[in-house]
Amino acid sequence: MPVITIREEGKTETGFEATLRFAGEEYLVTITEPFTTKEEKELEWYFEEWLECPFSDTTIAERAAASIKKYCEKLFS
Repeated sequence: MPVITIREEGKTETGFEATLRFAGEEYLVTITEPFTTKEEKELEWYFEEWLECPFSDTTIAERAAASIKKYCEKLFS
């Protein structure tokens, strides 16, 4: 089974540079933050706090849950 290795090379203003090694090949990649700080905080709240009390702030929770797909698509594009 092939092994994927990702090694951080250095920070940039919007994320970091990394080396991706897969199937004997090596690639330099740039990984950028997919969300703003506000969007990140909303996801953090959703995963760390809302699940403890899921009957409050349901509108924010629905928005945060819906943003997960967008986050993943941006991260892996």
